[in-house]
Amino acid sequence: MRTGPIHWKIAVDYTGLGREKVFESAIVDLPWFVNGDSVAEERDTAHVKFLNQFETIQVRWNDYEQITEDIISSAANYQKSLLQVESRDLWEADEDILVLLALRCLVISHDLSQIGANLPYGRVIDEDLDYKHWQVVEAELHPHPRRPLSGQMLCPSIELWQMSEDYELPNDRKEHTNTLRFLLRKTFQTAQKLLLRGRPEDWPTLFYTLCLLMIVYGTFDLASNFTRVLHRTSREFRKALKSLIRLFLYCCGDLHPLNNAFDIRSYALMVGGNTLLIEHYMEMNSIWVECRMFSNLLVRCLTS
Repeated sequence: MRTGPIHWKIAVDYTGLGREKVFESAIVDLPWFVNGDSVAEERDTAHVKFLNQFETIQVRWNDYEQITEDIISSAANYQKSLLQVESRDLWEADEDILVLLALRCLVISHDLSQIGANLPYGRVIDEDLDYKHWQVVEAELHPHPRRPLSGQMLCPSIELWQMSEDYELPNDRKEHTNTLRFLLRKTFQTAQKLLLRGRPEDWPTLFYTLCLLMIVYGTFDLASNFTRVLHRTSREFRKALKSLIRLFLYCCGDLHPLNNAFDIRSYALMVGGNTLLIEHYMEMNSIWVECRMFSNLLVRCLTS
């Protein structure tokens, strides 16, 4: 990260207490489950292992309200179901793993929220920060604040270094296809591609993806409190997300889960009675109707 003439290196590390604790008590990105030389079948298995983490999101994370946790968990379950029924090479077909791509964006952006949550209130990482090295917090396990009897959360260690003025980015950085920038671009491009092909069968996938991107945007917004670097990114993210949501609403009309008068029978006819699509679309409608005030606020915010 660069602020003015200064480069900063920030590390969010979950391995301080061992890899086993990571898999038990945290949510980590897909590369943790993939071997570099894996064949397609093993990579599909990695997809499932990645998605399985969200079944216990309620005890692994403590960042969201119950409705948000339910949406994330349901999105992961939906993607797993798609992986089981699709016969194509799922590792190569972005359209088949769009929800997984959005979940990966969420996991990586979650690290940003961890940085913001652990910095002292009001502290900004910029050229005025007088630290050459700062161990912000060390990795630790502790009971879940809201569900202390359910298990332990793993909080990562967070370290910050101020690099020299002649610092050059190392060659062994994260593979660019695993960066948040790359994954967000691919997620937006794939979502737009699905929308423009005009298939009602894609609408549940797109709805879940939009919900997840909305959560990611919230993380960017929070991260802007500790660094100015993300201000422009956050604004561009919001514009792109609003455009995608408007396109979704234009394509599906009233047949979306945010509609209180959602006609599931009409949608069922459009998708040939596909049980998976119908059940998930109905589930999302039930969640949003129960939280009508929040959903109406969300629609106004994004479509205004």
